[in-house]
Amino acid sequence: MAQRTGISSRIIYYPETTPDTDPGSPVGYVLPIDSADSAMSAAPLQEAPVYMGNAGEAPSTVPGETTFSGATNLGLEFLTIGYILKALFGSSAAAVATGGKQMHYFPFAAPMLSGQLQKEWAEPTAQYMRNRGVYVDTLTLPVATSGAQKANVTWMGFGDEVQTTDLAGTKTNNGYNATSSFYGQFTYQGGSPLATVVNFSPALTRKPSRQSVAFNAGIAGGINTGMFRTTGPLQLLFDTTSNLNVYNDAINAVPLLLECVWADQVLSSVGAFLYLAITRAISERHAPSVGGEPGLTFQQNFRSTFDSTASQLAPFALSGLGPFNVVVATSDALGIKIDGGSTQVVTLTPGAARTAAQIVANINSLPLVGGTAELFPGNPAGALGQRFRIKSATKGVTGSVQIDTTTTHSAHTVLGLDATVRAGKAAQSVHAFLFNNQSAQY
Repeated sequence: MAQRTGISSRIIYYPETTPDTDPGSPVGYVLPIDSADSAMSAAPLQEAPVYMGNAGEAPSTVPGETTFSGATNLGLEFLTIGYILKALFGSSAAAVATGGKQMHYFPFAAPMLSGQLQKEWAEPTAQYMRNRGVYVDTLTLPVATSGAQKANVTWMGFGDEVQTTDLAGTKTNNGYNATSSFYGQFTYQGGSPLATVVNFSPALTRKPSRQSVAFNAGIAGGINTGMFRTTGPLQLLFDTTSNLNVYNDAINAVPLLLECVWADQVLSSVGAFLYLAITRAISERHAPSVGGEPGLTFQQNFRSTFDSTASQLAPFALSGLGPFNVVVATSDALGIKIDGGSTQVVTLTPGAARTAAQIVANINSLPLVGGTAELFPGNPAGALGQRFRIKSATKGVTGSVQIDTTTTHSAHTVLGLDATVRAGKAAQSVHAFLFNNQSAQY
């Protein structure tokens, strides 16, 4: 007897237009699952005991509600993950060309968006099991000190299951190239990227809740969106530079800006990344230990909060990938407008292979009034990075960054910049950007 195997199985995620309803023109995406999946339907039996003098015989049973829940562990990549982000955030902004590729932004919308998970077993005769009306309960992005980067999704669904029927339509396989947990950067309070992160595992959820109803075969009547929460651990080396600064931030309930980038390659050649900015987090007080032989760390658990001002995000323009060929009297100037102000012209040092760090130094030596340039992503623990961003100091939609491409000898093309006005983002407790080569909106 032939046995079905995990290596011949897969999961297709189909976004729905109407919750718990088959889409008219199904377009699905193969999920890069990296371990056995635990998301499944369940309907536990409920006892119905009665007492009729039967000397304690076993009671009757009736079926309980049909639920759908569990986890799907994914290898993090930078195309298909956009559909998970869209399901969680509830919308996606139109892609904006930047740095030679596209930047997708995910603002909050209500309600969340639903989809269908179709499990497929390919051995003849192929079998299908499909769950309708499924929502992202929690998306966790665990940072590890080694190994491939992961993305863990837990689900909540109506419990509406279909067997044997293939939803079919278009099934897109974006492939998978593992990305190391070494790639990327983490910054605390807008400072320099840290090389002391032991663990950072933000869990994003909108706390969905299931509404039970009668006379519906145990299937839920709806899944409702709750408040957005981001929680998780931040564990750092207990080093001799920062000392107890992070611990004291927890004691004093200092609002924190936590930013993390997960990238597809070493930062000298990064081509795609996920950027998460938790604009206002409060950490729980948890003192470091003493004793033992290993080096010491300390962990503060954080929780996002919302503030109509602090939860805004400053605008930025992202460059192309360096090094850059800056030619004197042809492409050795860069005009920058911050917050709609007058053009500030930077004279760039010419050279056939100017690094992103050298361009940043040129811009900041102006000095740039109302803004700054910085490597992005750029991590001092490894390659410094060959992209940079120009960022306004003004948070929110009143802030903007624009490159004046009419500047004489403008280097905007060489640097992968354009004249698009990039405004800041309105307040929300967490901002998510996905940078990749997909031009279509999620």
